[in-house]
Amino acid sequence: MTLTPTWPPGLSTLLAAGNPNFATVVLPTLQVSEPYTITWDNGLHTEQVRGGIIFNFPDQLGVSTFTVRGIDPADGLDPTSGTEFVTGLTFVGSGSFTGTMTPLATIYIINEGSHTVSVINTGTNTVEATVQVGYGPVDVAIAPNGATAYVADEFAHSVTVVDTATNQVVTTLPVGFLPVKTAITPNGATAYVADAGAKSVSVINTANNTVVATIGVGADPVDLSISPDGVHAYVTNAGSNSVSVIDTSTNAVSATVPVGVLPVNAGIF
Repeated sequence: MTLTPTWPPGLSTLLAAGNPNFATVVLPTLQVSEPYTITWDNGLHTEQVRGGIIFNFPDQLGVSTFTVRGIDPADGLDPTSGTEFVTGLTFVGSGSFTGTMTPLATIYIINEGSHTVSVINTGTNTVEATVQVGYGPVDVAIAPNGATAYVADEFAHSVTVVDTATNQVVTTLPVGFLPVKTAITPNGATAYVADAGAKSVSVINTANNTVVATIGVGADPVDLSISPDGVHAYVTNAGSNSVSVIDTSTNAVSATVPVGVLPVNAGIF
């Protein structure tokens, strides 16, 4: 189970009863290089929209609610506030706007036996989507901007990449034998995958979702954690009774630390 980050990766805007529907929206120019993802009609329609550009909802009757995802954590929004992400709105008719803007949070549940991920909307505590992934999923990591999920499919020897705005599979990446753990650097640029059966860690460039390196580590690597500054990854090698320290700038092992018998978890604070 993984919860999207504590800052709001998205917001839901909802009209109160009796308000005229939304006709257009203009999103803030907090991020110039990456578009936002607008979804409406219960996820049936999705568009990529940049800040500062008027987006017209195609339905002449407008929409009563829409969501915005892909908000960069560098924007520094307060997750308890629904007013910091200021938007420009027009409506299909006259009247007052008494709706709400609510930060989104979503939980991704790994279902190993059914080879799926259940997506739970925490606002309604309902499953809003079920995503088919590879055989035997055991772990998921969410990108810091909340836009992408990386699922370790242990018995498919792959990582499934999921677009969290649409809950659709973007691609499936072959990695090492028996991947069991995924972790993403704080800047979101790189995902690391512990391949328990291959004595290795696969390195994924998240910009183009390709495996760019494979790092040899100890026997049976079952867990890994990234340091808060993103400089190192710490891999627990259960079969070698050691921890491999990876320099993320070179994707090479910089140290191997002997520890106790069967190390299975690495926690960093």
